[in-house]
This record gives sequence, structure tokens and C-alpha cells, in this order.
Amino acid sequence: MTPDELAEEVNQLLRRLRSDVEPPARDVVVALMNECNRVGWWGIALALADAAMDRGIDLNAPSKQQRRDPGGET
Repeated sequence: MTPDELAEEVNQLLRRLRSDVEPPARDVVVALMNECNRVGWWGIALALADAAMDRGIDLNAPSKQQRRDPGGET
């Protein structure tokens, strides 16, 4: 992902988090936060976390993958 693509993704997600539409899934927010951290955009990752928590998204909850048991069921 190029810096311009990442910036666009961040802007879209922040707009969605700050609007009245249904908030994105926790895993979407965490994936974008991880990508921001990977490229050194720590402040932007924190802004995403703050906006997500304001919308009631529990960033400490296990991901969908972590909730699955070895049989693949949730």
C-alpha cells in the first residue's frame, strides 16, 4: 500500500467513525491501525483508536480469528 493509498483509507475510515453510519468492524480498524504503525504513523493510529473507542468499538476484544476454536467454529 502506498502512502497515498494509506492516507485515503485512513481518511475514509475516520469519516465513517465520525459519522452516524454503522461503525466499521473492529478488525477493520485494527488492521488499518497496524498498517499505520508499520509505516511510523503512530499519531494517526492513535487518532483511529480514539475515534473507534468513541463509537464504542472494543479494540481489546479478540479478533474473529482469535475467537475461533480449532474446529473453525465461532
